[in-house]
Amino acid sequence: MQLVIAIAVLLVAGAAVGYALYGPSGVLRKPVGAPPWQPGAVPCRGDPLTHVHDPGRLKLVANCATVSGLVEQVQYKPGDGDWQVTIAPDPQYQPFLTAADHDLLPVRIIPADLAHVPLPALGQHATFYGAWVVNRNLHDRAEMHPAWHIVAASAALAGRVPGEPTRSVTGPGRLVLKVTAPPAVTVGAPFTIKVLSSMGPPGKTVHASLVHLFVEITNSRGLGVRWQARSTDILGHANFGLVALDAPGDFTVHIYASKGGLFQTTEQNLVIRRR
Repeated sequence: MQLVIAIAVLLVAGAAVGYALYGPSGVLRKPVGAPPWQPGAVPCRGDPLTHVHDPGRLKLVANCATVSGLVEQVQYKPGDGDWQVTIAPDPQYQPFLTAADHDLLPVRIIPADLAHVPLPALGQHATFYGAWVVNRNLHDRAEMHPAWHIVAASAALAGRVPGEPTRSVTGPGRLVLKVTAPPAVTVGAPFTIKVLSSMGPPGKTVHASLVHLFVEITNSRGLGVRWQARSTDILGHANFGLVALDAPGDFTVHIYASKGGLFQTTEQNLVIRRR
């Protein structure tokens, strides 16, 4: 019996070691490194995961990294409000990918940066600056998440993505947000944030459909505690149903909106009180 138990323990230990070395993909894992940062184009961020939703799923390998490659896909992610640029990295960057990448690197641009980061076009060669992470939820896939600066090979072509041109317009009257939200809620209580979006010059605005919205609630330390992403309906409306599950305190509601190269951001205070 002792021999059987010892064999069983060895098998379990061997399986654990095998999983640690190979992971669910069955491919031998290698230590994850990051391509070096190329200074001068844009400042390095001290806390690059600020405004990234669910940062706990990401293991930060390097605060700042630089990678170049050919753009294979540009796609809006409605589940989290990010834009994902999938690239085939240049040969010198291939060693920094993991088996879960399958030779393609996802680069994420988060809603808070979108107004300042023109998206490249399909088939364009570009250089990306941002944080290098591995995504624990996707078998330790290497990603640049987020990227806060992109330099395309031809600036004249940058950002020619359907529905999201490169030019950013944030002036008053172009993209207007009307937000209705409670100033205070109690711990554990559900609440709704309503957004009405319109477009056009002052006095001639019309309801704006399919505006991409991202709502983020941060605490007094600037850490995100709640988030949701969705788009407005045909009448420009969008409702966000949330629950105040956090400790009492002062919070800030951030709303980022984008549509067709127009961007707008608004904030308001939220107090969570004890019952």
